[in-house]
Amino acid sequence: MWKWLRKRPLISDDQAIALVSPSLEAYSLAVAVAETVRDYVGAVKAGKLSYPAHRREAASVVEVWGDLRVEALHKLFNFGRSDPLMLADIKWQSDLLTAFLDDRVHLRLPQPQGAIVPDTIQAVWQVYLYLDAAGSEVADRETDREGLKLEERSILDRLEGSCLDARRQWASVGAGEPNGSLPSTMFELLYADVTAKSKSIALSKVFGPYYEGGIKHVEQMLARQGDGLSEFQAMMKRVMGADDPDRLSST
Repeated sequence: MWKWLRKRPLISDDQAIALVSPSLEAYSLAVAVAETVRDYVGAVKAGKLSYPAHRREAASVVEVWGDLRVEALHKLFNFGRSDPLMLADIKWQSDLLTAFLDDRVHLRLPQPQGAIVPDTIQAVWQVYLYLDAAGSEVADRETDREGLKLEERSILDRLEGSCLDARRQWASVGAGEPNGSLPSTMFELLYADVTAKSKSIALSKVFGPYYEGGIKHVEQMLARQGDGLSEFQAMMKRVMGADDPDRLSST
């Protein structure tokens, strides 16, 4: 990273801090995910958690959301020569984005190719294959492949769009035109998309594929019983408004 910064045109100390801080945040996030995946795998092997999360009976939305995200991100690891931390490394963003957006190495033969960049991008694809499989089981509208095909959508649409924007922003940074901070790394874009899709799958698992209607049905049932409606509505307001399960207590 530091070699990359030295190649840039001369910038002020404030600009340097603004550039370095987000890159460290991205790397820290990737390390935290790696540690979480390690601990989760250990808990599953020890029989403390059942796997997969979306098949658990009576599991809450937040529980499935958080654990499904870990399960999906687990696919980043140990796929050939894949290096998930590379996705958070600013000096590799151009190569990774080219491999993903232009070369589309993830759509080639499914086995690892024995090279770090292609295997890392193919590992990203394994994450989405996992989400597709889980989402298809609960007919989730954001990840079920057949449902997306009918709407001429792809499970990668959001990530591809975000990566296109990031590539333009990284090009500006490389040309010495910083806008005050670094663009998001591919790891951060992936993490945000997987988080959103895991939430949709969790809602579909608990309330059905048209989960807004399922939530409304529960509200009507509680209203007839005359008990717990306000608590349920408050809980669901928090869940629906949240962008990360870690910010919510188990519900």
